[in-house]
Amino acid sequence: MARPMTLTEKIMAHSAGLAEVVPGQMITAKIGLVYTMDTLGKIVFNHLKSAGATKVFDPEKVVVVFDHFAPAPDVNYANLHNEVRGLAKQYNVRIFDIGNQGIMHHVVAERAIWFLELSPLLLIHMPSLAALWEP
Repeated sequence: MARPMTLTEKIMAHSAGLAEVVPGQMITAKIGLVYTMDTLGKIVFNHLKSAGATKVFDPEKVVVVFDHFAPAPDVNYANLHNEVRGLAKQYNVRIFDIGNQGIMHHVVAERAIWFLELSPLLLIHMPSLAALWEP
């Protein structure tokens, strides 16, 4: 009998098409959703540009949520928001903008963006972007 798995392990195993995963195991999994926020959106898109990406792997599975500084507290953040809007449009990425935003983790759950497919969510907090683009 297989060992019991945690909920996270079950999700990862399902997404990888495996019967079981164990801690420390390297897997290749289908990504259900990639999302970032207003403050890191520019960094993420700039890394995509520097990698030569002209599109994301699936625009339906990439989301930007304005949540950390929404509405913008000063002109610097207002300018950042405008840059992120432009980049999201350039990459054809869905954006939850001012007036249609919230805490990004809640927006994703409440809008039921991810539950249609039991796949892992990838929150981009650093430039590990290989899952985001296709050459």
